[in-house]
Amino acid sequence: MRFGIRTLIACLVLCPWHLATAIGADVKQVSVNGAQFAYIEVGQGDPVVLVHGGLQDYRFWNAHLPVFAKSYRAIAYSRQNHFPNATSGDGLPDAAADVHGEDLAAILAGLGVKRAHIVAHSAGAHAALFFAFNHPEMVQTLIINEPPATGLLAGTPGGAEVLKEWNVRFASTREAFRKGEIDAGLRLFAEAVGGPGTYDRRSESDRKMMSDNALSSVADVIATARVRCSPVTWQSASRRRRL
Repeated sequence: MRFGIRTLIACLVLCPWHLATAIGADVKQVSVNGAQFAYIEVGQGDPVVLVHGGLQDYRFWNAHLPVFAKSYRAIAYSRQNHFPNATSGDGLPDAAADVHGEDLAAILAGLGVKRAHIVAHSAGAHAALFFAFNHPEMVQTLIINEPPATGLLAGTPGGAEVLKEWNVRFASTREAFRKGEIDAGLRLFAEAVGGPGTYDRRSESDRKMMSDNALSSVADVIATARVRCSPVTWQSASRRRRL
């Protein structure tokens, strides 16, 4: 792949201020792949596309957009089955990174963007990996933060132990969502990610955003067509040595 990749370990910080009303742009709609996607666009210049993580939507980037808009055409969109798009527990799982990656390619084409800087977080970063793998010609740079690309651990030293710990950490979260206990699932998810007390420390607007996007996580645990969630594997990634 002929583009630069920078992996940010901890510089996209989940702070309460990220939902502040920091922009005056209207929410627009683009229709691609048979679905409607909400997005916000500000600024001019080379395009920068911001891809949110799980239990989030375009609002996650509200505080970042004015900064990017000073030098770039900044675009933040809500992934399929995330607010304010149509949502359903029977809809597209948040973990369907391959499908979300193809949505990203279609959205860029729909907005007339041939090549862009991609900034992506968590589940959105996983989708961005699929997007970059399948559409390298559309990527100027790829900046990812904490992609849950567990397939990369398959066959690596210590990988099985890491995957086991990951599954144990989120087991109670998945069970709560499976039972339809949304509030409990949201709290358990936040604390599995950030430790005890994390959910209570989050702002009211942050918790509202999580609630608005809970059905995508419900879809993760009740989905039966898991083929839609096929992971990037170390073996497949290594075949693209130019990455």
